[in-house]
Amino acid sequence: MRMGWFAVLASALLFTACTDHSFAPRQGAPLDSQVLIGLTEVLPEHSLVLYCRTAREYPCVNYTLAAQAQTNRGGYSLQFDHVVAPAVCATAIGPARAELELGTLGDGEHTLAMRARGSRLAGTLHVSAGAYAVDAPGDAVSFPEPILRRLPANTLWGYFGYATPERRADADAVLAELRGLGATPATLAAGHYSVRLREHPGATLEGDAFTVDASGSPDYGASTGYYHVLPFALTHSGDLTAVRDLVARVGRTHGDAVHMRVFSTRGTAFYSWVLGR
Repeated sequence: MRMGWFAVLASALLFTACTDHSFAPRQGAPLDSQVLIGLTEVLPEHSLVLYCRTAREYPCVNYTLAAQAQTNRGGYSLQFDHVVAPAVCATAIGPARAELELGTLGDGEHTLAMRARGSRLAGTLHVSAGAYAVDAPGDAVSFPEPILRRLPANTLWGYFGYATPERRADADAVLAELRGLGATPATLAAGHYSVRLREHPGATLEGDAFTVDASGSPDYGASTGYYHVLPFALTHSGDLTAVRDLVARVGRTHGDAVHMRVFSTRGTAFYSWVLGR
């Protein structure tokens, strides 16, 4: 059913020539490219994580970016030191990565004092109920998505994935059942979202990332690995047991013809291909 793994396999096969490490920097090699920082919110505790990576790509996908975050008066100090080569090469190219968790932040302004490649940069992290926003000019460190939208409480979101367009009717019918359980349509603020559930971290450090257009509808682009996708966002404050049972029934009834996954801001995740076994 899922098509994304073909691309992953093909990419891995293309880069299996990582046996020659003559061009790999030794452990503790200097950082020689820009640091790109993404924002991700971890639920249910609303903890902010910085997903950091180098602009430069290395011959092994498991290079590490040596980085640290410390609290200071009114904010945080972020330091990016060097790149560390792995003891064993994971054979695909990729950036050096690091993850810094700042924790649950109160509303207001938090200073960011950053050091990278010999430069000192000053920025501000603005936190509100609706978004995290970073104001941090500079060349050594960049925030490609400086505004991270936050999901309202009691939000259910996710998508249906299916291979043929006629399966859209099945997805619409299940979505109607979900609304029959007390879920109502949610109109999300337009912008970029990236959410990770603490107990269900998913396959990437960035978490479950999507954008919302001006109409308030989520859009996953081509990142899901399905030919056809029906995303949704709903508000549901009741018990989630019936939602879980519905997702399980989708798995038993439709198998691999229609996949459904549902996330909740309360920290739960339901997958039809898991619950329907």
